[in-house]
Amino acid sequence: MSISLSLDPADVERVARHFGAADRRVTGAGWQFRCPACAGWDFGPVLPLVTYVRTWLYGGRLPGGALGGAVCLDCGHSTSPAALDVPLD
Repeated sequence: MSISLSLDPADVERVARHFGAADRRVTGAGWQFRCPACAGWDFGPVLPLVTYVRTWLYGGRLPGGALGGAVCLDCGHSTSPAALDVPLD
């Protein structure tokens, strides 16, 4: 089982919005994200999803630039979002 399947869907949604995914879905292998440019499902973060959620989202700041972005393996589209402070509850 993929470790990403254990992540809270609300956390995954927030991170997916940050790196620019057009949509997301969960499969038996883990989370998949839709590219906003070509609508393919081979779009995803440059680092493991678990790092985005457990280290950065829970740490209070989502990174910007290429580190916080995502890339599509189908069309090569990439995102480079601005850094985002996340209020800690």
